[in-house]
Amino acid sequence: MGATINDIAREAGVSIATVSRVVNSNTAVNEATRQKVQQAMESLNYSPSIIARGLKLKSMKNIAIIVSSFKNTHHMRIAHVINSHFSKLDYDVVMYETGLSPESLSKSMKRIIEKKMDGAIFIGSSFQILLEKSKETKKFISSIPIVIANGWVEGTYGIFVDEYNGMKAAVNHMVSINRRKLLYLKGTDSISSDYKLSGFMDGCKEQGLETFSYIRSEKDVETTRKLFIDNKNIVDMYDGIICDEDNYALVAIKILRELDKRIPEDIAVIGCNNSEFSSFASPGITTVDNKAEKQGMYCAIILDEILSGDEKLEKKILQTLESEIIVRDSTVLS
Repeated sequence: MGATINDIAREAGVSIATVSRVVNSNTAVNEATRQKVQQAMESLNYSPSIIARGLKLKSMKNIAIIVSSFKNTHHMRIAHVINSHFSKLDYDVVMYETGLSPESLSKSMKRIIEKKMDGAIFIGSSFQILLEKSKETKKFISSIPIVIANGWVEGTYGIFVDEYNGMKAAVNHMVSINRRKLLYLKGTDSISSDYKLSGFMDGCKEQGLETFSYIRSEKDVETTRKLFIDNKNIVDMYDGIICDEDNYALVAIKILRELDKRIPEDIAVIGCNNSEFSSFASPGITTVDNKAEKQGMYCAIILDEILSGDEKLEKKILQTLESEIIVRDSTVLS
């Protein structure tokens, strides 16, 4: 059994109240007494109760980051920035993976409330729908401050990325290199994915394109290969492909090469997210940069301001980020 606060008081020759003041960094203790208590704590290998201290200070100094999947590298980039910010402030950061199930999300939210966490950040537009479906949502939102990266529901603080205009810019870029027959590869359904598709479709109409369409795809090679092979006219009908994530673009390039198509001479390809591998790939993938690191930075700053109490923030979308095109070899014609 570890040492108790009573043991420390006895060892240092002070009252229990004095030990408590030292543990909670109360300034009403002279330096000599503080050092005696700290020496006693070191001698007895005493570790103050984080929970007890949190109750005293009305803060547990911990936050939650919630993602649908740890495999989503784009969301993990956002989480990394948030974690770095709060770690420097001596917060414990706990991550939860919920999938896309309202039931799983509810379980995670219950744990967060039970642990009396100071705040939570949800990463991804899918949580905009999930939070509205969950029976625990109203209780949860009223319990702690919540920031959503690329989304918003009533009672929370939001960061929004304008991916709609980002995809219109992708269409405009294709037209600028004389690619006027465009296909869009759409992945998992989400609000973000729907915005991107709308931007693509509206961009094609505004440019007066006659040949444009979209199909559902998957991130894995085999599913996409089957999709292209079962629809052999795809590779001959289009001269440009825009994908709603970089990993779809990477898979598409691999399959197109297997079908003896040159990138970008025969078919130009654009992805989205500006992931690391989009620059390392061969050819480098032109991409819509939706500012992962900035999303993380603004989420962290907003939650930090809320927890510090320095500023009264309105519960709404507080920051809108603009997407931009990063041009690489997958659309650069020699």
